Amino acid sequence: MKKAITLTAALLIFAQLVTCGESTLTPAETTTGDTEPVTTDVFNGIGDKKYDGREFNFLIRETEIDDYFIEAESGEVLDDAVYKRNRMVEERFDIRINPIKIDGAWDSRPTYIGTMRNSVMSGSGEYDLIDGYAACIGDGFADRLFLNLHDVPNLRLDEAWWSSIIEKELTVNGKLYAMTGDLAVNMWSNLFALYFNKQTVEEFKRESPYELVKSGKWTFSVLLEQIKDVARDIDGDGKMTVDDKWGLLVYDMLWFDNLHNAFDIRISKKDSNGQISLDFQNEKLIDAYEKIVALANDNPDAHLMNQSTPNIIQTGRELFTSGGAMYFGDTLDACTVMRSADIEFGILPLPKYDEKQEGYHTASRDGRTMFVIPADVKDSEFAGRITEALAVASHEYVIPAYYEVTLKTKTARDDDSSDMLDIIRGGFTLDFAAEYAIQTGNGGYMIRNALSSGKSYASFLASNINAYEAGLEKFLKAYE
Repeated sequence: MKKAITLTAALLIFAQLVTCGESTLTPAETTTGDTEPVTTDVFNGIGDKKYDGREFNFLIRETEIDDYFIEAESGEVLDDAVYKRNRMVEERFDIRINPIKIDGAWDSRPTYIGTMRNSVMSGSGEYDLIDGYAACIGDGFADRLFLNLHDVPNLRLDEAWWSSIIEKELTVNGKLYAMTGDLAVNMWSNLFALYFNKQTVEEFKRESPYELVKSGKWTFSVLLEQIKDVARDIDGDGKMTVDDKWGLLVYDMLWFDNLHNAFDIRISKKDSNGQISLDFQNEKLIDAYEKIVALANDNPDAHLMNQSTPNIIQTGRELFTSGGAMYFGDTLDACTVMRSADIEFGILPLPKYDEKQEGYHTASRDGRTMFVIPADVKDSEFAGRITEALAVASHEYVIPAYYEVTLKTKTARDDDSSDMLDIIRGGFTLDFAAEYAIQTGNGGYMIRNALSSGKSYASFLASNINAYEAGLEKFLKAYE
């Protein structure tokens, strides 16, 4: 996603935004050389229809509420940008954003989807927009709970504030039920990445990971070389546990799952007619699976944490920042949490499959937001216009606040990390079967499940391929 304005202009506009008064939020002003300031209407193309104080009912998971609604300014750059964005939209269209909280945690999935199903089936039209849990929201497609977003008035899904990659990948037979982009900060904060302890890299006299990335040599085999012989029995108990020192520490099975995206390998494909099928017999995928299994299960310098560990994410981050690993697999969100740590760490993209691969790739963890508009929405024109306005304003103000200020300025420990963030963000990718893994018979989780089973690739696939194909076929009926 390329910004429609330059970074300098974006930051100038943002600086104006966070210092301006309530009544001067739009339009924004930029300067062009020696000319007079040019007034730019960020809502150009959406119109300026007034809705006489009408409520925009936005169903939001409690865990994600700060991405979408802030009660008041606090001086924290990102929160203030979210607050100002909402005020801009409210003032421009004379509406009031009404956040409706819901328990959208993973364990609450049946209730979460059930709430939407009950609302739509009753025809109450309670919600204008829903913050959908990416891994779960597809559960509502078969029941036609959501509108085809390509048919919603005022949504301009080909614009820079929406993800063109997601729009292309998840549209089937002209139907797209869930979408995301710059309106969801968590789309970016959930990108998988790799962190490294600078002191440990120097201690073991390893080549600079930054230079490896820049030269295009940052590959999976090089990562294995980097972590080789790093593991140490720190507590001297004669066995390696999570409390010892590791070459690579990972708390999340999803991180390993995502390596097929990093290796630019698809598990589903589209034919010339846009029809989707699974692609598990891909020789490159089979080879990648063997590499991932060896890293996760057999490499003496890598440690995958016990998945039942309490507060596993926080625990993993604390272990890394206390010096427990040379490399640490996590998401971009980790760097904002770990920025107060005493250690000096760097941020890297995930490694490539080999040097022949063009570019570095990653996906966004499946807890991110996928927006849906319920099928019983009272006024799709209204829902589309306000959603589009929020997306535009997020693109212009919130994302610069998050990406350029919070990540690059406040969090990145050096200029190289800042460059790495550009590479990570620019490498976003997606796979239909992985996106809707649960709804397609768990086919999208094939690597993770096979890895956990202890079986060979061929054996595991033979036991599950029929269920995967049947799951995909059943799910695709929602697009007929």
